[in-house]
Amino acid sequence: MVISVLFLLALAFAGITSTVALLEPSVMYFTEKYQYSRFKVTWGLVALIFIVGVVLIFSLHNDYKDTLSFFGKSLFDWLDFASSTIIMPLGGMATFIFMGWVLDKEKVRLSSSHFLSPSLFRVWYFLLKYVTPLIVFSIWVSKIS
Repeated sequence: MVISVLFLLALAFAGITSTVALLEPSVMYFTEKYQYSRFKVTWGLVALIFIVGVVLIFSLHNDYKDTLSFFGKSLFDWLDFASSTIIMPLGGMATFIFMGWVLDKEKVRLSSSHFLSPSLFRVWYFLLKYVTPLIVFSIWVSKIS
């Protein structure tokens, strides 16, 4: 019993610290750009996230499923679809394109020189620039259709 309580306390602590780390960039943006106080921005974002979370949870409940569903999917399902099928693959594609086509090849080589030999870097860079975006794009198109 004691170990269970300690585990749940550790899990709650890990959740809180992760939430702080996720909130920090948004809090920093609003405090620097609009000069809002950190206290107000933090609690405003926490309230917004809480409200969105409650609405998403209600979209899974049978009593609210009809109201909070669109095209046969709940809001939670739409958010899951958007994040896993659209946002993450596009983020990966943006990373591949940025590293392969925007960044200077020498900078990429220098940043990877501690774990890639020069000959292996040439293969890796070719795959990064030409092959990987095509593969990820084809998988992305097949998942969407």
